[in-house]
Amino acid sequence: MNWSFKAFKTGSGRNIMDEWVEGLPEDDQAAIEARITLLKATKVGIITHYFDKRKDSDKIFEIRIKGNKVQYRPLGCFGFGQGVFTLLMGATERDRKLAPKTATKTAEIRRQLVLQNPERYLDEY
Repeated sequence: MNWSFKAFKTGSGRNIMDEWVEGLPEDDQAAIEARITLLKATKVGIITHYFDKRKDSDKIFEIRIKGNKVQYRPLGCFGFGQGVFTLLMGATERDRKLAPKTATKTAEIRRQLVLQNPERYLDEY
């Protein structure tokens, strides 16, 4: 079985990852989509060097993606289904600092919302 991805959606149904990616330059959109596609082709149980645990959280991980002069860091967690990685928000990194500054905290809050009601807050990605 390969990894599959879900994305956080707001209570009104907006997929936050789609919105985030659509707001980026086309080349960077392609880089993000290529990385996610590569990870979807990876067998469950294999965690590649593209995933990295956030040092400021026990449950939040980032996917490491290099764009055109920008380091992209979609944040998420493992779970909410077998072989699922749930994308909780998009962020960028510069000088080892995330933008927005509250990215990890926001991802943790969204993770808790999904824990309480996965049907309401999860969308296929």
